[in-house]
Amino acid sequence: MKQRVKAALLSIAVFPGAGHFYAKKHRAGALFAVIAALCVCWLVVIADDLVREMLAGISSGRWGASIGELEAVLRQLWVTSYLERMQVPGWGLIATWLVSTLDAWRVGHALDAATPTASP
Repeated sequence: MKQRVKAALLSIAVFPGAGHFYAKKHRAGALFAVIAALCVCWLVVIADDLVREMLAGISSGRWGASIGELEAVLRQLWVTSYLERMQVPGWGLIATWLVSTLDAWRVGHALDAATPTASP
């Protein structure tokens, strides 16, 4: 398997930046990994806020504990507040993953070009 394919697959399947680490481009790999990790952490914080708001509403008696009522409240909270808050880190993660994969392909292609091929 060619180096560019391995590097791109690692960036797609494992985590952004993994293909760069495979290609010995540690600085670029660390940059992509840190950006992606920050986006994931941001998404987790937003999801945690949603869960805490739901639990506070249930414990205070603002909302009932029935599944139907909680589902309606969750939909309303999601659409009015949380979906919008998740757009920046969500799109940031997708963009980081895409750019990391394309750049890993580019870096792997350079490795393929530098590696001598054996002639049969």
